[in-house]
Amino acid sequence: MVKININEHVRQYFDDHHVSFGGQLVDGFQIISADNVQIETDTGFWFGAATKLLTNIGCHSYTNSELSLTSKIGRYSSVGPHVQIMGSQHAVNRFSVSPLTYWDVKPEYGKDSENQFNPVPFNDLGGDDKRKVTIGNDVWVGQDVLFKAGVTVGDGAIIGARAVVTKNVPPYAIIGGVPAKVIRYRYPRYIIDKLLELQWWNYSIRDFKGIYGDDLIDNFIDKLATLIRNGEIEEFHPTVITASDLDELN
Repeated sequence: MVKININEHVRQYFDDHHVSFGGQLVDGFQIISADNVQIETDTGFWFGAATKLLTNIGCHSYTNSELSLTSKIGRYSSVGPHVQIMGSQHAVNRFSVSPLTYWDVKPEYGKDSENQFNPVPFNDLGGDDKRKVTIGNDVWVGQDVLFKAGVTVGDGAIIGARAVVTKNVPPYAIIGGVPAKVIRYRYPRYIIDKLLELQWWNYSIRDFKGIYGDDLIDNFIDKLATLIRNGEIEEFHPTVITASDLDELN
């Protein structure tokens, strides 16, 4: 884990690498990242906590919420405010949902049962290493979404505000509700297959010659496929900020 205290040198470093904090990097604040963090340039962490946890994030993505250190956000994705990841799960099929049946070390309220059970393993999805979500490319996560730990959100998906997401989200699905369910898909199946094959997020929109933001999806696919086929566009590889880079700022 890397911890950095904010100062003018740190602010200038992130400015130079086009990593935005919405003007919220104040002297005395602190940044924390995992040892294996990867932050691509042209990204944004727009939440107001004094201690900022930096998750893995891809180019042209931003988050208005503080996710766990082990979570990952792909490219061209948007995460709204107050998005959270659930805490530990409980064993619902045992005689009790209390963690006293599986915790190795009993808390104060469970000292009387210290030697009552041989701990039987249970994956409670707790701890920073397990409490994570994986968000794909071109994803929009609405505000106040609550994720179960371990969920993966497929490329192109949209998650409605205040949804409770307990299962993996298929690519290009629009989901919402409690618990969240698929409402519909953004495009017909054949379009989704083409987009997943094209993987347009591996290219920089700065190189999208002749492509317009309001192109019909069929036209967009045809135009970008032609650019790729003619060798007029190549996959881009933005600068990646790692934990060792951040550690050198101390």
